[in-house]
Amino acid sequence: MSRQEIEGISGWTLIAPLMDKLPEAVAKSVDKCESPIEQLFASALGLVMVTIPADQRPTLETQVSISKYRADIVLTGPHGAPRIVVECDGADFHRDTGKDAKRTAEIERHGYRVLRVTGSEIHHNPLARAKVLLREAGLLWP
Repeated sequence: MSRQEIEGISGWTLIAPLMDKLPEAVAKSVDKCESPIEQLFASALGLVMVTIPADQRPTLETQVSISKYRADIVLTGPHGAPRIVVECDGADFHRDTGKDAKRTAEIERHGYRVLRVTGSEIHHNPLARAKVLLREAGLLWP
């Protein structure tokens, strides 16, 4: 789909017809998500990840305990690195940037890189945002 074709379409409208393509392990992780934006973005990540050759594909887990926090989504590279925490930032729960910075610092002390995605980015075009994030993380190549 081109950008023109998807502009103005809600994220779920884009994802719903593709859900049967999600790997079983990703589908189980999506079921553990705590919010709709986490479910939507984990689904989008899983759908993009199936385009990566199996021997290079990262794993995806949700609601992973790291120190005193629970990460929304954790992506781990095929050989254990990189280790990426994806935080899905909905407006209601992430108004305190100082608290988020402390959380990020603590998670990073445990060897993870933290990438944040806003709810509006996810709702606008979850598949495109998932591709960008996977590229940023070094897990997807053009």
